[in-house]
Amino acid sequence: MTNLKDVSQIHSILITKLDHLGDMIWATPAIAALRYKFPLAKIHILCTVAAEPILRLNPAVTSIIIYDKAIFPSQQSKKKWLHDLIGTPDLALCFDTRDEAILLAYLSGAPIRGGYYYKDRLFSTLKTWLRLTHKYVHPTMDKNPQHEVLNNLRLLERLDLLKIDELPTELLATNIYLSAEEKTAAQQIIESLQLTETPLIMYNIPNKTINQGWPRSHIIGIVREILSGIPDTHVLLVAGPGEEALLDSLKPELPKDCTPLSGLPFRTWAGLFPYCTLSLSRDAGAVHVSAAMGVPVVSIFEAEWQHMEPCWEAWNVLHRNVIRPASPTPENIDAHIEDVSRAVIDLWKKGSDVH
Repeated sequence: MTNLKDVSQIHSILITKLDHLGDMIWATPAIAALRYKFPLAKIHILCTVAAEPILRLNPAVTSIIIYDKAIFPSQQSKKKWLHDLIGTPDLALCFDTRDEAILLAYLSGAPIRGGYYYKDRLFSTLKTWLRLTHKYVHPTMDKNPQHEVLNNLRLLERLDLLKIDELPTELLATNIYLSAEEKTAAQQIIESLQLTETPLIMYNIPNKTINQGWPRSHIIGIVREILSGIPDTHVLLVAGPGEEALLDSLKPELPKDCTPLSGLPFRTWAGLFPYCTLSLSRDAGAVHVSAAMGVPVVSIFEAEWQHMEPCWEAWNVLHRNVIRPASPTPENIDAHIEDVSRAVIDLWKKGSDVH
C-alpha cells in the first residue's frame, strides 16, 4: 500500500465520477475541500457529458475531462488518451463505485488510488481490490448511513488528506457557479413572463412517475392544491429532457397561475431557482440543483427508496421529504396529492418564518 504521509508531494489529482447530476453536485464540497488543502495542485475531473454543466466555472477545478466509453476500442487506448491529457497524476480518487470509474483511476497510473466499493457485489469487489491502493466499504452499507456529501468528504479523511472538522463551514455547501450571462438569461425569462414581483414555486415534473403508472391528473391535482393553499403565488411547471410530451399533455388543464416551461439549457434552468421561494421534485437531480442554489425543496421519494433518505435528501437547505406509495390506487393518489401539497405549504410557511 502506498504511503500517504507526505501529502506535500501531491501536485496533480484526478477524480473519476461517471454518474448522475445529483451525484456530481454531492461531490462539489469534497472538490472544494481538496482545493482548500491543495491550493496549487491541478484538480482534474473525469465525468460524463451530462454532468459537465455542474462543474463548469467551478474555481476549484483545473480541467473537466468528458468521457465517452463508446469511442475507445481498448483499455490501452483509454490509458494513452488519459495520459496525453494530464500525464500521470499523483492521486486518483473514485467518487463513484462503477467498475469503469475505478478502471480509469487505475489506468491513470496514479500511485495512490482511493475509493469505495459495495461488498455485496463480488466481481466489482475483486476488481476494486486489484485496481485501487486504498479501498473502503461504502458507508451506505452501515446501519446508520450518512449523506453522500459526507461520504465523499470522509473518503478524503480516511486517506489522511484532510480533517472534516477543520474545514471552513462554507466549504461544506454544494455549489453551481453561473456566469453573469447565464444569470441574465434566467432573469430575462422571469421578466418575459411578467413574474418579477410574484412569489414563485418551481415544480419539476416527474416523467419517471408517469411511466410507473401514476396518472397525469395527480400532477394537476398537486398544482391546484398548492395554489389553493398559498394564495397570490405562481407555479413554474418545468419539464426536463424527455418530459416535453408529458408537459404538452398537461397544458390544457393547467390553472392560470401556472406557467409551463421546457427546452431550457441546464444552466439557464439552474439560474431560475433563485427567483423561486421553494421547489418541488421527485428525488432526482432537480432536488440537488435546488439545494446547490440555496432554495428550499420538497423531495418526493419512491417507497422502495425510503431507506436512502438520509443519504440522498436535500443537503444544507430547508427541506421536506414525502414518500410516494409504490403503486397508484384511487385512495392513495388523493392521499399523495394531499401529502405533497401539505409539505409544500408547510415548507413555505417555515421559509417565511425564517425570513
